[in-house]
Amino acid sequence: MNLGDSSIWEFGTGDFSVSTWFKTSFSDIVLVSSYNGNNINPTLRLNIHPIGPPIGGVSWHIFGSGTGWGNSIMSNSALNDNIWHFAVGVRQSGVLKLYIDGVKQTAEVANTVNFNSDQKALSIGADK
Repeated sequence: MNLGDSSIWEFGTGDFSVSTWFKTSFSDIVLVSSYNGNNINPTLRLNIHPIGPPIGGVSWHIFGSGTGWGNSIMSNSALNDNIWHFAVGVRQSGVLKLYIDGVKQTAEVANTVNFNSDQKALSIGADK
């Protein structure tokens, strides 16, 4: 579902969260994204990731020019088990955190990317 480009998706460097329910057996699914396919930064993604560890785990990242994939975190375990799960990606006080089914995952990473959705729509259930 494409929610379009809007100034309300421009979170800047502030605190925000993105959440979704999902159920899948695939290991490469985008759950929520602001990526337009042209590698224009910044990009926000909450997805089931094909490259682990763990393969099939949830990845949460916001990256901008020069930050790359180092600003991502992964869930503690694979979640492509065809069972309903609830994922919440959070940026709070410049730190990315990930919650799966209400449980905070181990990884955290500093992230102060100035996120604006310029030229990118926010999508739910987006294709890669």
